[in-house]
Amino acid sequence: MMQREDTSFFLKLIWKSIAIRLRREFGTGGLAFLYHQGRLTGLALAERYRKMGVKNLKNVVENLLIHAFALGRYRGELVHFSYGRPHLQNSIIIRLRDGWECMVAKRHKLNEPSFHFERGVLAGLIEGFLGDRKTVLVEEVKYIAKGDPYCGFTATFPSETR
Repeated sequence: MMQREDTSFFLKLIWKSIAIRLRREFGTGGLAFLYHQGRLTGLALAERYRKMGVKNLKNVVENLLIHAFALGRYRGELVHFSYGRPHLQNSIIIRLRDGWECMVAKRHKLNEPSFHFERGVLAGLIEGFLGDRKTVLVEEVKYIAKGDPYCGFTATFPSETR
């Protein structure tokens, strides 16, 4: 019978293989697939956190970071959070370390943004929590594969009133 850490290790191997093979076989289409799967995961997590009684976006993002760490996906840090100021762009900045997608990119010498699945998770989480009316742009602005000390995301989305 497999132990919990054995199962987690096995799942990581599968995801790493998928990330490299999708990129190799389908190019940007494969990367779009990773992002879309991540977005669907984020939408489901938003619903889960809502059912758990999480009431505000900052707590939702913090829960995501704890959840991802507990699953061994990455160590995340919420660096900046700005939401709810009328007439201003909302933004969230997150630093990620030891992320499975970044480590795969570094190992395979991919000198480009590579956190497609996790970027989708963050976008889906924000969209799902705030509602479909939001257009969320999540960009990977730092990446280990390029030599940065960590991977970093910036998420931007419009405020409630314009």
